[in-house]
Amino acid sequence: VQKKKWRQSKGDFEAWCKKIGWTTTDGEVERKKRWFGASEFIYDLKKAPEGHLPLTSALRGTSLIKELLNHPVWENDDWKKEP
Repeated sequence: VQKKKWRQSKGDFEAWCKKIGWTTTDGEVERKKRWFGASEFIYDLKKAPEGHLPLTSALRGTSLIKELLNHPVWENDDWKKEP
């Protein structure tokens, strides 16, 4: 689901975060949701926006998820086939 949302966002990380519910608004300022302390993420699959989960470690920064979503394995559906 996250890969589908990534394609819909045309690889724009900020648009992708917004599309999967990883952003929130403080007054007029939009920012990423906080995962530490009182987490702002939704861990209930029935309530979470499509693509909201799974989360990736923010300690790795945004490059990890970007690289995973841009990996060539997603270019076709071979990964869906059983061995």
